[in-house]
Amino acid sequence: MRVPFLRVGWNRQFLMMREFGFVYDASMVAPYSDIPLWPYTLDYKMPHKCHGAKQRCPSRSYPGVWEMPLNQISVEGFTCAMVDSCPPRLSGEDMYKAFHNNLQRHMTANKAPLGLYFHSTWFQRPEFLDSFTVCFEQLF
Repeated sequence: MRVPFLRVGWNRQFLMMREFGFVYDASMVAPYSDIPLWPYTLDYKMPHKCHGAKQRCPSRSYPGVWEMPLNQISVEGFTCAMVDSCPPRLSGEDMYKAFHNNLQRHMTANKAPLGLYFHSTWFQRPEFLDSFTVCFEQLF
């Protein structure tokens, strides 16, 4: 599940998830790190500090519940959990470089999955769609 606006719902959210059989959460933004986080279980306490303003991360463990952390990407000196929350002044070339550099960071550090999170409106800018397409076509 993903909570609205990435506002983690403290212990109540995770109690509800366990009660209703949710397997994983994909709402927690991890602090930027040169070594990105792999998905982890909440069998134990979270391996990172709660990140973001007014966040209410769980304060205890929730065995069997997985967290798919949103590893932030680095773009022109900024970090963003959601690609479309990166500064809008960026060009398509800036975004291409960001995709390439962040993919390299994940591949050379520990091969943690590189999650890229967008709202569909981000792709309405043709230069952004082109930067995404060109960068990831090269992988396949």
